[in-house]
Amino acid sequence: MKGFRITVHGRLFDIAMPQGSFGIVANLNQWSNEININGATDKCFRWYKGELTPGDRVTVEFTDIESPAQPEEVVFSKEEQIKDTKYLYDSLRKELLEKGLIGEDE
Repeated sequence: MKGFRITVHGRLFDIAMPQGSFGIVANLNQWSNEININGATDKCFRWYKGELTPGDRVTVEFTDIESPAQPEEVVFSKEEQIKDTKYLYDSLRKELLEKGLIGEDE
């Protein structure tokens, strides 16, 4: 099956799924610089999550994958979803306040 051969932090990941989607996401913001190698069908999967720093080398090759690495299934509890949503809300609110786009009472 077609997939990605990814090297990050010296570790090799062959990722592929017969259906669904998968890919690499760099989450770069003022709080963290992360790389996530994820996939999804009707469930969420993760092959890797780690920090990125300037100079880190990440290589990606699109190729035929014979034996894809097994991802871990990611299950989000209701509490985690609420916590993540609140964190995102608080972060965005702070940014809007700092830019003067909203007032303290909004």
